Amino acid sequence: MKLFVYQLLFAGMLPGMLPEMGLAQSNVPIPEGVTVLSNQSYLPGGNDHQVMDIYLPADYDSSRSYPVVLAVHGGGWYSGDKAFDSHYMLSNTLAALLNTKEYIVASANYSLTTATTNPYPTAVNELKQAVKYLQTVTQAEGHTLSINSDKIGAFGGSSGGNLVEMLGAQNVVCAVTAFCGQSDLRLFLNADGSLKTGVPFYNEWYFGGTTGAETLANAKAASPITYIDGNDSAFLLVHGTADTTVPYENSVLLNNAVKEVNGQSTLISLGGSGHDAAAFVTQSTLSAVVAFFHENLLGRNPDVFRFQPNTSTADYSLPENWEEGFAPGYGDVAEIYGGTNKIELLRVANAQQLKIYGGSNTTVVKDRWQGTNIDGGATVTLENATLTSELACLVSETDGDAEIIVRDGGILNVHAYGLHLGTAPNGTGKVTIHEGGKVHTTTYVRIGSSHEGRTGKGELTLDGGELTIDNNNVLSVGYAQGAYGRMTVPKGTVLTGEMRIGDSGEGILNLFGGSVTVTGLITYVAAELGSTGTLNVDGGTLTGEYLLVGSRGEGFVHLSSGQITAKSNFNIGVYRGGKGDVLVTGGTLAAVDMNIGLGETTGAESLPPGTGILTLMGNSTLKLSGKLNVGNVHNSEEGVGTLNLVGSTARGEGKWESRTFTVGTKGTVQFLADATGLPTLTVAEEANIANGTWNLGLYGAVAAFSQTAPVTILDTGNLTGWEEGAWRNNGLWKIAQSGNDLVATLDESLKLGTVSSNFQIAFEMPAEKGWLEISPTDDATLLLELILAGDGNLVDLAEWMNAEFQKNPLTRSMKVVSSDRSLMIQSFSLGNSHVLGWDFTSYNAQNDTSFAVSSVANVPEPETGTFLLMTLVGFLIAKSHLFSQNRRFSRGKISCN
Repeated sequence: MKLFVYQLLFAGMLPGMLPEMGLAQSNVPIPEGVTVLSNQSYLPGGNDHQVMDIYLPADYDSSRSYPVVLAVHGGGWYSGDKAFDSHYMLSNTLAALLNTKEYIVASANYSLTTATTNPYPTAVNELKQAVKYLQTVTQAEGHTLSINSDKIGAFGGSSGGNLVEMLGAQNVVCAVTAFCGQSDLRLFLNADGSLKTGVPFYNEWYFGGTTGAETLANAKAASPITYIDGNDSAFLLVHGTADTTVPYENSVLLNNAVKEVNGQSTLISLGGSGHDAAAFVTQSTLSAVVAFFHENLLGRNPDVFRFQPNTSTADYSLPENWEEGFAPGYGDVAEIYGGTNKIELLRVANAQQLKIYGGSNTTVVKDRWQGTNIDGGATVTLENATLTSELACLVSETDGDAEIIVRDGGILNVHAYGLHLGTAPNGTGKVTIHEGGKVHTTTYVRIGSSHEGRTGKGELTLDGGELTIDNNNVLSVGYAQGAYGRMTVPKGTVLTGEMRIGDSGEGILNLFGGSVTVTGLITYVAAELGSTGTLNVDGGTLTGEYLLVGSRGEGFVHLSSGQITAKSNFNIGVYRGGKGDVLVTGGTLAAVDMNIGLGETTGAESLPPGTGILTLMGNSTLKLSGKLNVGNVHNSEEGVGTLNLVGSTARGEGKWESRTFTVGTKGTVQFLADATGLPTLTVAEEANIANGTWNLGLYGAVAAFSQTAPVTILDTGNLTGWEEGAWRNNGLWKIAQSGNDLVATLDESLKLGTVSSNFQIAFEMPAEKGWLEISPTDDATLLLELILAGDGNLVDLAEWMNAEFQKNPLTRSMKVVSSDRSLMIQSFSLGNSHVLGWDFTSYNAQNDTSFAVSSVANVPEPETGTFLLMTLVGFLIAKSHLFSQNRRFSRGKISCN
């Protein structure tokens, strides 16, 4: 465990940084309640340079013994004062130590150098006297000083770092922290003793001599590294790797020298930082410094506070420093075993850890936002214990990553103002619920929240526990505009009143097992304008009343296994500005009624009506006990809807069923063939299909189709409103009614030949519309060249075909490339016969062109860079659809785009 805290801090586990504290350079930030004893002379009859200020911590108790830390300012040995230094290292570190209420801190002056006065070894000797004074003084200005003379530490920066390193190397103090200290002054000199170019003049002032040899000797004597012998104090060295004033090499050499004699030394390297760097006073640096003194002056390794109840009673009182919050020090660990505790304010921050094993703990506060705050790299673990926050619980409130872990009988209760994960812009608030853990709130949970104008990132992982939200309150994933939330459920149960995945911000729910039950009215995926919501279901179940995908924002759902059930309506693309996109590659999607594109006047009139897309693959199941409406009219406004049915039920897996079926004038239905054939939609009662747009095949481009026999595309008990003319863009297909079914066949009169993987065909006459049957001998990728006749811009034709491809999930990744008077198209096959078709009739009519295919050639080897085209089948189609939509399955922000 030795040095565990600072090694942890600088292993990249505390990304949250504390900026410079904005202090006036001449002022030390004295914490409230601190007593300052100014200008105490540490040498009898001493001058103004031989005085120190002594700081007694708040709640100072003269009956206990305090360790002392001596602060030594920098300034090149020729400037500076005990009240400040130019790097803020003195003032900020002094404040951090006083905040712990564990130390008396003293800041000393010492003799400075001039062009004619070289204070080495005067300055070192004076500081040794300052240490002796602290070890013996008992009274100052009427105050009793209760100092543990065996526990003296020191810190300083730059030239002050050199001086405290000297105290440590000569074993004058127990522990030393040096910021960018001059460990070996010979590094500043040439071999003849002259000062190296670019080195500040005051370096030679401090140890200079009349001759080169004398200067070298003085530099050696003033270098802490020359005194290292294994009997030294513990060192914590902090140095910027880009320091040009005091090269980083100084601390590297000293750190290695101490370790070579089996001494204790830790080097914190601040990558890219210079000599006057804000990194010296970040939260992470200060945490490491305080933890270092805790270990070496208080004997904590790391600093663990263990509290156990009195054996005669179930109740006990926490230490006094818990009355205003748990904040014993940077990097501290507190462990509570049993008991029933009432904590006025629970704030865990600055890399602290709180572990509660057994017992019931309640936070009772007056301030709404100061119930339970977990912040700045902190972790709270609950195991067989209950923690109740009567007001709010904020995780990562202001800075840094923070987490609550609930497991093995642990219970987190939150009342009044709910559980907020992530309000800090530079951190992530996390809650992880393991097997046997429970999180319960009577109000709401916001994953990716906001507070006082800040928005942040939140993550909740349910790995076998329970999350319960009472009173029909809301679970928001991505609550605020600009916030990001992610919820992942490998297993376990969620019970909530309402759920919003993408409330006003960006939200992702990954349901990979377990169950989510929404007891309230609505489940939103992208609730508000500007929000984005993603629901990935790969196992497990989601059950709710109404499910709205793309209510006012942009929502996406991918169901690959498991089940999503809406007990009432499932609406995709609802209000103005709402965009919903649902992809089902497996599993079951069930509802009463489904509206794909729902006209609703709510929202700004300048925004488009609700736009919805539902794509069903051949191994998925859609079960509707009521109506399926594609482009529904609501409040006299039509929604824009597209239903993509991909693949045949020949596999015996895809089941797409509805009681009634209506397609509005802004509705589009596409029956898209994959390698198994065209799909079948079964309608139990009535199909009104006269108004919408109907597409068969792939816009006259590439259709993967395994047979030319008639295929039922709509199986209905009572077909109404249909006539052959209602089918548009049918291209190469003939549609006919057979009883109560619609049957599609490829027009044999348009078949112009068959091509295999080693066969080349030529036409006797140009064909504006036609198709070839592709019959590869094995799995193969064929590159076909369509040689064209007629007039027109071939580049424009290729762009039009590419645009047509983008309208369909089967062809979104395809690309057609023009070359001279031909089009290059790749045909990908898995050993099945399929169709390559084209239909330029509508394009020619609209663009006054006369394109037709005069011949087709099979190109054995495609030229590099000629084209990029793949007809995707199976789950590859799903991937094509997903990535073309630029959706996120995970976030490496949190996210992978």
